[in-house]
Amino acid sequence: MRTFTALLLLALTLWTPVAHKAHADEVTGIWDGVVSLRGNYYWERSTRVTAPAISAKLVSPEGVRYSADYLLDAISSASLATGVADDIAFTETRHDGSLGVGYEFGGEQVQLDVDVRGRVSHEPDYLSLGAGFSGVLSLAQRNTLIGLHGYYLRDDVGKVARNASPSSPAELEADNRLDVGYLDALSLGMRIDQILRRDLLVYVAYDLALLHGVQQNVYRIVARNDNDMPIEAETHPEQRIRPAIQVGAAYHLTRTGSTLKLSYRYYRDSWKILSHSPALRLYQELGPHLQLRANYRYYTQSGAFFHRPDGYAMDDVYFTADPKMTPFTGHNMGMQARVSLGVLEGGPLHLLHGAVIDFSYVLVLRTNAFGNGVLAQGGISLPF
Repeated sequence: MRTFTALLLLALTLWTPVAHKAHADEVTGIWDGVVSLRGNYYWERSTRVTAPAISAKLVSPEGVRYSADYLLDAISSASLATGVADDIAFTETRHDGSLGVGYEFGGEQVQLDVDVRGRVSHEPDYLSLGAGFSGVLSLAQRNTLIGLHGYYLRDDVGKVARNASPSSPAELEADNRLDVGYLDALSLGMRIDQILRRDLLVYVAYDLALLHGVQQNVYRIVARNDNDMPIEAETHPEQRIRPAIQVGAAYHLTRTGSTLKLSYRYYRDSWKILSHSPALRLYQELGPHLQLRANYRYYTQSGAFFHRPDGYAMDDVYFTADPKMTPFTGHNMGMQARVSLGVLEGGPLHLLHGAVIDFSYVLVLRTNAFGNGVLAQGGISLPF
């Protein structure tokens, strides 16, 4: 039983989507499911994002999995890069929803799990449609996992004029939408997980994204080098190839109920941005109902080939004021607590005994123009 718990914790740590799969031959005659409610909050010097979300997962008696997710982004910003003519805060909302279905084929030795998903995201100046798939082949009694995934999205990029209302300067209007263009993106990836021992798992992953179309912020303006006169908007190359490789390992100490995860990601794209990102996570079980997680990630990157720290001349082809195109380093440090309500079993609140509550807080330190930020999350998952 302790061996099974260790392997399960490792699987949850490294590959959440395949932590638990319903077998096609495990027909229970009942439907199972879980509903999750989550709140997300992000803050930096010029932007605040509040994003409540709800998701539901349902498993049929035959093992077919259905899922639905909805998220509402409420983005409050006073940044000129969001299209305001003056430094006046406004709030814009984004609606994001997705539907998915999955099923696992196979028997005791070999299993193939397949998921397909569609997604739509809409905001006043943006419409994004996407669809994707993922597949996981399990071998050697699930000691070896080989995963493939792919995703395609089509973004309709627009631009709106945001003007202060004469009756209320703090209230901004979004009108006169102008079509700017499209962004097509195709992402493909592969991952291999291998359990080497009952307490040790390693993995390697490769991801490739191909992008074509509008990739700059259509509101952000750039100053020239000669007389500081603004250019209408920044301009980025239309083509971008983004490969990345990641390796990692997780080790579980059964005696202390601890799991240590190490990972490293290497990235270099066609815009000449090179980044390195090592990360460390420590999971600690404190009794049957509490798990704590501490994590740290270091990030460093070079600038894009068209980034000009000293300003732009008239003969430059591309212009950018995007902090993500500049050289910078970052540190993410965070904590999470997951609390199981199993202690309520058999009491007056028995219906909640299977629920899990989690809270997390991440401090983001960056050397670029975005500056430092805070990310906080909280949620509850209710099985039924």
